[in-house]
Amino acid sequence: SGPLDRPEGTMLADIMGEQEILLPSAIDGEEIQWDAAGEVAIDENNQVRIGPGVTFSSRDVPRVEMALAGEGAESEADDELKADVTKPETDEIEVETDSTEVETDAPETENALETENREEIPESGTDNIENSKTVQLKATVGPATRNFALGVRAVTLTDTPPESWEDVGKELYTSGYTMAGNGSSSNPYQIGTAEEFAIYAYIINYVSGGAWGKLTADIDLFGASYVNVPEAEATIENIHNALRWVPIGKNTSQFRGATFDGAGHKVWNLRMDESANPAALSEGSGLFGWVHSGTVRNLGVASGFVRGNSRCGGVVGRAEQAVTISNCWNNATVIGSGTIGGILGYSLWKNTYIMNCYNTGSVTGTSNVGGILGQRYSGNGGNITITNCYNWGAIDGNSNIGGIVGLQQLSGGSSNIANCYSTGAVTGDSNLGAVSGSNNSATKNCYYDKETSLVPDAVAKPVSTAEMKSWAAAYALNGSKVGTPWTYDVNGVDYPTFGTLPAAESWEAVGQGCLYGLIGSSLTGDGDADVRYCIESPEHLAAFQVEVQSGKGSSDAILLSDIDLTGTSYGGS
Repeated sequence: SGPLDRPEGTMLADIMGEQEILLPSAIDGEEIQWDAAGEVAIDENNQVRIGPGVTFSSRDVPRVEMALAGEGAESEADDELKADVTKPETDEIEVETDSTEVETDAPETENALETENREEIPESGTDNIENSKTVQLKATVGPATRNFALGVRAVTLTDTPPESWEDVGKELYTSGYTMAGNGSSSNPYQIGTAEEFAIYAYIINYVSGGAWGKLTADIDLFGASYVNVPEAEATIENIHNALRWVPIGKNTSQFRGATFDGAGHKVWNLRMDESANPAALSEGSGLFGWVHSGTVRNLGVASGFVRGNSRCGGVVGRAEQAVTISNCWNNATVIGSGTIGGILGYSLWKNTYIMNCYNTGSVTGTSNVGGILGQRYSGNGGNITITNCYNWGAIDGNSNIGGIVGLQQLSGGSSNIANCYSTGAVTGDSNLGAVSGSNNSATKNCYYDKETSLVPDAVAKPVSTAEMKSWAAAYALNGSKVGTPWTYDVNGVDYPTFGTLPAAESWEAVGQGCLYGLIGSSLTGDGDADVRYCIESPEHLAAFQVEVQSGKGSSDAILLSDIDLTGTSYGGS
């Protein structure tokens, strides 16, 4: 194997930009595998993420003697590489950094990683400066490897600990810390740490409500180092000790006209407690507070505690004008006085779309409480559309309590709730529904588990737990087809979730679905001589087969039409 060469004349600075440190993914057509150690991580896009509180400047970057190790090849000193990488210099950054040395797993070589000392950063304008540290990057192409070493310096917290993530975001933003991206639709802010998420929230709330953002990693919002909690104790059991989150978007600066893409990532340990904030009554409380004509998508709240006065949701508190929430989920506990939802608390005016979302956290309030949406008010028009959503969480309150939606006030607007189901217990005093609490809504193809929901619903179909977990239930939720977005658990443990539904294993699954009332028309008759089974379709024949196998072998039946058993709609060909 040969050396891992850079193109002639290429410096490390050439591949590590001024603001965005982006590593190359290939060299001479071969993929490069990057690894990192120290105060740095490499995200899915080969973006080098330097933790907030760690700064680069040209004087901090050491001259590095590179060495190469490869299978079957002798290690030899490489060219001397001097990287001149400049990051924004900061006066003060409110982030505590870990000074523990991290070792790289790069092979040791004869001339590995020689660094020069650099001049000290002047003390003026800073509070505390830790000792110089080394960030190590390792590039691997086949059997060949090369190590890069960069010097960094970290600044520590000021004497005043933050009371919320907003304090952290403000301190970092005003100190000049920048994220990759510029907040535009074509180049959204790239968010890979809790601190960067706090900066983004600060930008929305105080600088520009129209900034686009995208997660590049899962985010833990406990903030253990800020609240003096050991990392081992930074768990959901101690969530009340976590650093408080301030919602993204508020009355004076709403999240407006932008898109936030979670990119399939999730947020852990969210502690959002606005119960003492009078403004939260109108602004909305949640991971996002007030969203105006925007989109939140591909985002999960994996754990946490969300409490607000009103208009409170696990993902979004208040949505106004044209808002889309898609592919989002919540597992946090959500508590408030009224208008509380697992995904969205309050929907106001214009069109709101909630698609492919689910809630597994408990949701509690006094009135207008729903597993997906708390309350919809159309006012001067606009529609609410909730499609392909489900709720497993317990929903509790006094009035207008529903497994999917609590209350809908549709003055001048319309409602469309389709292909949804709920299994969570619904409890309260009045206007209760397993799917919809106050039923001035149109529902289509919606279901609830009659054994677990505790209350009935006139606008949805009741099914048993076994029926709801069947292949047929996912098939019905899919609009009577295989494919997406619903699938089932082949082991029969879980209810339907999002995925690709495979073809039926046999006609027996179809027959069971027919008997459950989930597939085709009902099979008439009971098998007695006087009331024979009337078989008019392949679904009826499959249902008859199930009945015979279940012990009704002496049943009488009559075939009323020709039967095609290809089963194209069930995956047959």
